[in-house]
Amino acid sequence: MSSRTEQLPVADGPGSAWRGPVSAPAVARDQSHFRSLMRTFATGVTVVTTICDAGPAGMTVNALASLSLDPVLVMVGFDLKSRTLTAVRRSRRFAVNVLASDQERISRIFASKRAEADKFAACPYAELSKVPILDGTLAWLRCDVVAVYPGGDHVILVGNVREMGGDGGEPLLFYGGRYHTLGDAGSTLGAETPGAEEKSGAAAAPPGRGGSRDDHRCSGTTVVKSRRQGL
Repeated sequence: MSSRTEQLPVADGPGSAWRGPVSAPAVARDQSHFRSLMRTFATGVTVVTTICDAGPAGMTVNALASLSLDPVLVMVGFDLKSRTLTAVRRSRRFAVNVLASDQERISRIFASKRAEADKFAACPYAELSKVPILDGTLAWLRCDVVAVYPGGDHVILVGNVREMGGDGGEPLLFYGGRYHTLGDAGSTLGAETPGAEEKSGAAAAPPGRGGSRDDHRCSGTTVVKSRRQGL
């Protein structure tokens, strides 16, 4: 790695830039090595969903992080070729559905190249504030897009969480290229990396119970208010 450093602007107060040495970025040409290193970082698994004029759309994502508490923000990474990104850009809103330990099948479905209608026909959901909320998840967040940033072959969307809910439970995990649950040895099946929507080779389980469920209850619903934004 290069030893060159650059100085950031002096911090004038809360929220301003921090002053300190930052290593200049080095070009990492070995993509396979990078991928293998990132597989050592265990994550949860989510499905990001939205609805636009073409209908519902969704993809499996683990490039997700909480960003801020005031206002309540999350950030999500989208492949530039993602159909779901196109839909979110039209709708300007999305939901993050945090998958439970028994929802590996759903993760595989939304990581596949299936038509969007087929994905949602295989997974029961309810529509809330013009976004699909999947049934049986640990938690869900309904967000409005407030910022978009470039990120190489991806784009970073920042979402303002407007509603959220869920009952909790045991999560579905992704580590070392495999699905896991807490305390297990990992799925014996080959797993497509979460977020690999529309790429060839995604292993998808057969469709299960389909359609939206009008009787689905979005449990633990909370409407999020921000002091700064006056939402």
